[in-house]
Amino acid sequence: MLTSKSEIEISTEDEIERVAPQSSYTTDGPVMNINNRSNYVHAGISSLINCETLRIHPTSDIFDPTKNYVGLINYLTGDIYIRQSDWILNNIPQRKGRRHGNYLHGRLFYSIYRRWKKQNTTFMGGGFFHLDNEWKFISRTLNTENNDHHLKKFDEIILQLIINNIYINHRWLGMHPDHRIDCKRLDAMERNKKYTCRADSSTIHVDRKLHGTVKWLNNQRRRLGFIECIGLDRDFYIHATTILNNGSYSEKNVEFNIIQGRHGWKAGNITAIWP
Repeated sequence: MLTSKSEIEISTEDEIERVAPQSSYTTDGPVMNINNRSNYVHAGISSLINCETLRIHPTSDIFDPTKNYVGLINYLTGDIYIRQSDWILNNIPQRKGRRHGNYLHGRLFYSIYRRWKKQNTTFMGGGFFHLDNEWKFISRTLNTENNDHHLKKFDEIILQLIINNIYINHRWLGMHPDHRIDCKRLDAMERNKKYTCRADSSTIHVDRKLHGTVKWLNNQRRRLGFIECIGLDRDFYIHATTILNNGSYSEKNVEFNIIQGRHGWKAGNITAIWP
């Protein structure tokens, strides 16, 4: 059974929010066919209105099944962001005036768009998370279209396909950072939930930027250290002089490429980043 709704658009910087709707769609029925995505959009079973393609955003973290993650999908761009929960907690400050809960999805939203999600608006996207080795498609902060704060079922199916076939097995790392997945090909995608605990450095695309944390061997001198990148099969030793825009940031968080050196793989083009 379907119940319809109406939405009133408001102007925002990037049009990713709308005034919260009064009701939402619900459906009870058989397993849905991904190839009928456009029909589900018009019927209200899916919110993927403009998404002909999807991608895991290059700023996402590498998957490690022993860690917890928080995720966000933008329905207007088709970009999927997945960050390690501990990184969000340690690097993105809590919203002023908020006293309860970790507010992980709100802080992830802020880390991406550099502003807090406005109250009484519906984010044109959705939130999900990985906790204790299980993916959940729930967010009280971002999934405001449904009263139970779940993603719409069809959108959950799409995300689970991307996660199972591209993300947890590290296949996305071997793709060019700008590579996008055609939604029409998702149903034919080889289903493979197998993954290795660590991503192999040799399989990562040369143009892909990875993100890591600098651990100094001497906190006082801060000259020699290594880059720790959760989910990667190795750490990379570095010298402070190899970090670009040195001094612009705290040098704690960096992005880098993996390049082939004389003695094997190493980190190159290391840049200090916000936050």
